Amino acid sequence: MKKSFSERLLALLIILGLVMAACNGEPKPPLNGNPVDTDNLASLILSAKQAIAGVKTSTNGVNIAENEYWVPAVTYNNLSLVLANAEAVLNNSAVSQQIVDDAAAMLSNRLNLFNEAKKPGVGAVKTGSLEDLLAAAHAALGTVSKSIDGTDIHEDDLWISVADFDAMEAGISAAEQELDNIVSQAQIDAAVIDLQNILDAFNRAERKNGLLRERLIPAGPGMAKNSVNAVAFRQDSLVTHGDTQYIAFYGPHTDRWTASIMLGQRKLHESEFEVIDTGIEGYANNAHNSISIMTDGDGVLHMA
Repeated sequence: MKKSFSERLLALLIILGLVMAACNGEPKPPLNGNPVDTDNLASLILSAKQAIAGVKTSTNGVNIAENEYWVPAVTYNNLSLVLANAEAVLNNSAVSQQIVDDAAAMLSNRLNLFNEAKKPGVGAVKTGSLEDLLAAAHAALGTVSKSIDGTDIHEDDLWISVADFDAMEAGISAAEQELDNIVSQAQIDAAVIDLQNILDAFNRAERKNGLLRERLIPAGPGMAKNSVNAVAFRQDSLVTHGDTQYIAFYGPHTDRWTASIMLGQRKLHESEFEVIDTGIEGYANNAHNSISIMTDGDGVLHMA
């Protein structure tokens, strides 16, 4: 951990004191002839040791027992470093009064910061209720789809408005963030209340069946000897113009090589096609001779 300027200065003063003493081979007496007073420093060292004893490090106190105390790791480490420097000064008989006073001032500052940061633990936070509610919210969200008008939702499925669906998703996201950043039991309890309110509103939201209908409508027997009626490159065999739908395909073989071209139409609300044999025969034995149809802007059907 990078030391502050004050901490580096204190360490330098300690080293200088040791060097000065070593030069003379014995402790250097104070300049004024008075002994160095270390009582204040010794008292602060004792107070620091008592303050740091049993204190744990944490980022938020979660899972620290309520009868225990914690501080951020950086605060703990800062006090430990300055305490070690102070003990080195106290045990060095060669230091000056200024070095002792500087060490005491630094230790006093760090001790005050440590005591201000010390807090009781939060204890074990219970998150089961929020986790269960999140599971219920996810399950509820999976029962419906969101839509503007239901035209893109199958008639057998349910849908709700985009706003109601998005509100549920946002509520789930917020609750999951609370689980990822636990601070206290009160925070989790508040998240439970918020998510419950959102889930209740979601369950009250109007649900409707979709309007999209998908069903198989038979058109008649067709050529099945090869893929001429089902090649991927054909565009298109089924087209819709307004409320009328058209279909074209090869009927059963008329001989070894050819098959009749069948053409049908129906209104979208009708459940079957009206199909006619055009009397036109095509070489259906070659799947490249597929039929394509399309309507133009006037509703005229074209076939190729």
